[in-house]
Amino acid sequence: MMEELELVKKTEAEALDAIEKAKADAERIIQKAREKGKREREKMVEKERKKVAKSLEKTREKAEKEAREIVEKARKDASALKKRLSRDAEKVADEILKELL
Repeated sequence: MMEELELVKKTEAEALDAIEKAKADAERIIQKAREKGKREREKMVEKERKKVAKSLEKTREKAEKEAREIVEKARKDASALKKRLSRDAEKVADEILKELL
């Protein structure tokens, strides 16, 4: 009976050691998974950051292009208006001269 009791205690101690070892292994695996998950999240965040930066750059370039086009059109419109007003002024001046003569 004593032998059996010692055998049970020994088996129990071995089981507790195995449980502690398994627990430590599980904690190590969980920690590695957390670290890997963190690295993966950081990679995903960096990837999205790059996408957003690229999108912002494209949007900025598009806005600059549109602004240049608007400025160029405004210059052309102003030049055309200036020419038209100059012609109109010449016509008015010619009419005034005709009336004066």
